[in-house]
Amino acid sequence: MTIDTVAVYEGEAMLYLYQTYVAFESHGGSDVWLIEDFSGGKSAGEVAKQGASDNLIRAKVLADRAVTMGVVIDEETRGEIETNAASYFETLPEPLVVAADISTDTVERVLEDAYLGLQVMEATTVGYEPTLADITNHMLANEEYKRLLELEGVDILTSYRVQHLVIRTHVQDDNRQWTPLPEEEQEQAYMLVTDLHQMLDGGESFVSILKAFGDLNYYEDQPEGIIYNKAQLPPEFSVALDDLEAGQFTEVIEGRTGYHILYLEEKHLPTEEELFDYQEQFGAWEASLRAEAVGALNQEAFDAIYSRWKEELSVDYGEDWLNVTIETMVDILEGEAEASD
Repeated sequence: MTIDTVAVYEGEAMLYLYQTYVAFESHGGSDVWLIEDFSGGKSAGEVAKQGASDNLIRAKVLADRAVTMGVVIDEETRGEIETNAASYFETLPEPLVVAADISTDTVERVLEDAYLGLQVMEATTVGYEPTLADITNHMLANEEYKRLLELEGVDILTSYRVQHLVIRTHVQDDNRQWTPLPEEEQEQAYMLVTDLHQMLDGGESFVSILKAFGDLNYYEDQPEGIIYNKAQLPPEFSVALDDLEAGQFTEVIEGRTGYHILYLEEKHLPTEEELFDYQEQFGAWEASLRAEAVGALNQEAFDAIYSRWKEELSVDYGEDWLNVTIETMVDILEGEAEASD
């Protein structure tokens, strides 16, 4: 491969392919290469090779730009690169080293390009500051953060231990989708839950009614009751439980898939110390999300600049690279490929 006037050595190209190979297998296992439609109709191997190629071209484009910008590698940094290159070289599989003619010099070139690229990015974005609106929007893309932001800390830390009686008006089909019962059966469900509530008013034990009429999937493992977090409950449930003392039960609550009666065993309200600790932890997490958002937005801004730089350079894929596939890497690592000429 030649990027503008810069020739890429075989060992360098194969190092990038190897790094991508390792990343794919670490996430998808060795069977990942069997996926024929990994992304956009391309196989996992095709996507991996394209990713390696993109990373290699990016490194060379930025290294070329570093020369234009006058970026140099000082002696201390060069010494660190040499040390890291030697350490990384020792981790490389011997069949790859032999087949692709990789040396410590090869690894050093790759690490030098990576260092130069980082310096170019930092110098290019040094004066860039994302807008507050962009930072906020990026943070709100995190669904968990968005959800917790709308909740009070006291609600997040409040929990109820309850016995839960459900009389269903819907049933799950084979696809785990809830489908409504016939209207007559729904009316019967309402009449039943009303009668059961009257029995509770009359002093009947909640657990005895639960055992006779309820869903016992949880009870056999948790006879002491289910613990619900207030922030995770539908509002109609949490409002009903807020009005109760331990040993009391709710009115009939109509839910999405049936009628409910909850018996409160215990209510936990957070202490001032627990609230303070939560706010501290949430604040630290929020700060990390903000830093992550700024970094991502800086990266987006730089990527736009990089795209323009890349367009200024021509890339010539030689036949050797065009003929390489991820199976080539597999064969090399399994010792089935012949050594490089």
